[in-house]
Amino acid sequence: MASTNLFRGLSKAAREEVLGFFTPRDYEPNDLIVAMGENGIEMFYIHKGRATVKVDKGVVAELGPGDTFGEVCLADGGVRSASVFAIERVKAYALDAKSLDALADSRPLYAAILLLNVLRLVGEKLRNADAVIEKHLSKERAQQIADQKSIFKKILARVS
Repeated sequence: MASTNLFRGLSKAAREEVLGFFTPRDYEPNDLIVAMGENGIEMFYIHKGRATVKVDKGVVAELGPGDTFGEVCLADGGVRSASVFAIERVKAYALDAKSLDALADSRPLYAAILLLNVLRLVGEKLRNADAVIEKHLSKERAQQIADQKSIFKKILARVS
């Protein structure tokens, strides 16, 4: 297992020990890994393979080895905001709150490092989502300004 952002700051032996608290999962191409709108209780780490993230029917991201998803559901057990499908064979590892608690009891430092890394990953995803929203809003605002200019030109033409 290569070092990823999820396991940053952990030695190879520590990473392997931490991964022992995750549940291995295998998915075939087109398998649904998680469904948008369902309650989630675990996060996932993709070890091998690729998956696609869909909101409604639109693809919003592609995931590969080292990527994670479902971090917020691990924290709050809330509703999943997207569906994730395997594009090819996927070897993933799932971590639920009960297993995270067991890790914290057994290896509190490892759990703290893992949680700090999860927090960093969530922060990065939020910043990326903000950038997409800002870009979309900028396009929308530019269109509003263009529409207003067009209306203003029509009014000026009538007045002239």
